[in-house]
Amino acid sequence: MSRRAQNVGRQLTMTEDGIPLLPPEPAPTYRDGVLRQTDVPALPSPIPERSYVYQLLDPVTCEPRYVGRTRTPAIRRQGHRTRRPSKHSAVNEWHRRLSFHGLRPVMRILEGPVPYSDAARREEAWRQAHLQAGCELLNAVPCVDGLHEGREDWTWEEALSEVRALVTRLGLGSNYPTRRQFADNGLSGLDSTIERRLGGHRRAAAKLGLAMPTPEWSPRSAERAVRRLAVSIELARYPTPAEFEDAGQSGLFQAIATRFGGHSEFARRLGLPRSRTRWTSERVDQAIREVADATSPGRYQTEREMQRHGPPGLPHAASQFGGNRSRAARLGLRMTRQVWSPNTASAAVLEIVKALSLDAYPTQAQFRAAGMSGVHRAIRVHLGGHDAMALQLGLPRRQSHSGQ
Repeated sequence: MSRRAQNVGRQLTMTEDGIPLLPPEPAPTYRDGVLRQTDVPALPSPIPERSYVYQLLDPVTCEPRYVGRTRTPAIRRQGHRTRRPSKHSAVNEWHRRLSFHGLRPVMRILEGPVPYSDAARREEAWRQAHLQAGCELLNAVPCVDGLHEGREDWTWEEALSEVRALVTRLGLGSNYPTRRQFADNGLSGLDSTIERRLGGHRRAAAKLGLAMPTPEWSPRSAERAVRRLAVSIELARYPTPAEFEDAGQSGLFQAIATRFGGHSEFARRLGLPRSRTRWTSERVDQAIREVADATSPGRYQTEREMQRHGPPGLPHAASQFGGNRSRAARLGLRMTRQVWSPNTASAAVLEIVKALSLDAYPTQAQFRAAGMSGVHRAIRVHLGGHDAMALQLGLPRRQSHSGQ
């Protein structure tokens, strides 16, 4: 256990009835009076089977506005910031209001590391302590009671019963819960137990007669789906990444990219030509102009935007024939080069993890499939390497032979 983590635990004091005493509000150190993340102790690194209870502080008033728990503080702080706009809640609206002024909440650890099985109870104790102190918290509901957190002794019958109760509670009808719904309802332990020890969620869904939220792709079912997609949009060739996404088949696209040998091999197997161009410098210029005019006039496209909006092979071709920067100058397009910092790079990694529903650090192929080769290269060359990034984010790394 790190010295920093030990110090977090020693700062905890309680009243006689077991209610935690809130620490004093931190004071800003910058002359503008705005509280920043550097004004509080650094966020601790993840520790296996341990969690932390934290509060989010208003950067202007320094008042606590939210209490939560997490096993990976740095990831959780970034997750609060990047929560999808369509998810409406008081805390998300608060984040958005602050972002309009270039501000972010400050995360401060209240307690930890504590055993994962006890984290939910400690979170609720801290929430109650804040309410008793008169804090106006934005938590939507009381924290879960911790009954299921960290539990590893589920039987098959108990697991099925709890899943059935969750389906009823959420009004899912004949649909099996998503992993996010397990987590949001305090059932992460049940989720992992079903997946790792009880035969998997598809077995549970079949036993309960429920439909899984996403199909389980096999090479054969993926082949059929690609052929149906090509027919549905009247293609005599292999679909582009944009056509997969527009058809709501991003999961199929990622399965092919990461599990079935890649799209070039898959297209050859199906006998479908890919929409490839025999690139010349002039053709690259034309494609870049067309994509820029259609998406962001006057600005040179990022690698990811080229992959999303341009013809297949454009990102690689654009890096040839003199490079992107000289081409942008020649075309008169403004180039906003992404300068990756540890924070923006970790956010990009988390975006890949969420998009692909991964339980481990992405492989190089997964970075490439997500149009994130640039951040992969930046982490490897400038930001300490992928082992260090995986450790920082608390994500295990799979064995890879792809040169990460």
